[in-house]
Amino acid sequence: MGKYFYITRSPSSLYSNTRVHVDELKKYKPPHLLGLLRYSQLGNMTNIDLVNNCTCQSSSSAIELAEIGIKLTASSKTGLADMSVQRGCLFGQLSLTALFVNNFTACWLVNMASYEACVSTTYPSDGFIISSCISFLAMLMDKEEDMHELRAKHIVRSFFSNTGLLVFFKGLATHLRLRRHYFVITSKISKFKHERPVSIAVHRFVYKNFKTIVTVLSIGGV
Repeated sequence: MGKYFYITRSPSSLYSNTRVHVDELKKYKPPHLLGLLRYSQLGNMTNIDLVNNCTCQSSSSAIELAEIGIKLTASSKTGLADMSVQRGCLFGQLSLTALFVNNFTACWLVNMASYEACVSTTYPSDGFIISSCISFLAMLMDKEEDMHELRAKHIVRSFFSNTGLLVFFKGLATHLRLRRHYFVITSKISKFKHERPVSIAVHRFVYKNFKTIVTVLSIGGV
């Protein structure tokens, strides 16, 4: 069932989109069917990249990230929670797993978040990973322009309208806990902002005025 979360993988194999080996998946004995689906997507991700003092919350929409030079890309990895931030010399890159949202996957996301709330614990064994991923996606969605950006980058695909997706993710996120997996990524984005104020200001100016700049240069070259 986990294969239906992905748009970048072939659906020919039931286990092609799982994060764990098929033999390991068969041995796992979850207390609930939702536990099996969650394990197939996450594997043993409890010990993720934990950074010190990662309580800083940087709220940035998809368009705001594009303005400061952080490019959104669809991850080639197979786990729903495989999110990462890379920093280059001039620009950054936020990699997220591609997600196809329909009635089926929306239902599973809600139920897995509920499952985590029942079985997960607090620090240091933080299990609210799916909840953190949903909250992070909701953070990226602020306006209709953000939905266009997420669709253009193939992060989210859906037959739902942009408004429908906004209502779903924003509404669900208000009931979820923000845990370490969320703060790890947002703290890296905050660090990117803090360390590059000048380059961010230049990139934001060029991003917002790109058409005008091109027009002026075209006229000047005539």
